[in-house]
Amino acid sequence: GVFHCSVYHQFSGGFGPTALACDNQSRLYVARFDFQVAGGGVVGKVAVLGEEGRILNEIDAPGPEVIGMMVAQEKDGSETLYVSEQSASSIHSTPIASFFDEAGVI
Repeated sequence: GVFHCSVYHQFSGGFGPTALACDNQSRLYVARFDFQVAGGGVVGKVAVLGEEGRILNEIDAPGPEVIGMMVAQEKDGSETLYVSEQSASSIHSTPIASFFDEAGVI
């Protein structure tokens, strides 16, 4: 009854991971929360990991407590990342294409 696995990516700082989502390019979106920023505020983070577990991009979340995420494919074929944020009881959406340049590179 032993489960054998390897570490895909090791984060440091903050809390989490608190939520995961995957897009159709096999990129993994990993939410973490409670990061201090200049001025004393707190923000959540969404890390975008490539297939090898390397961080491709890190995006500030719309609030400090990201507790859920999903990727939805729209009718036009584009994808949207939905993020639920607990402290404001809100759900935010952003096009995944906004995280990348025209060539699909961050």
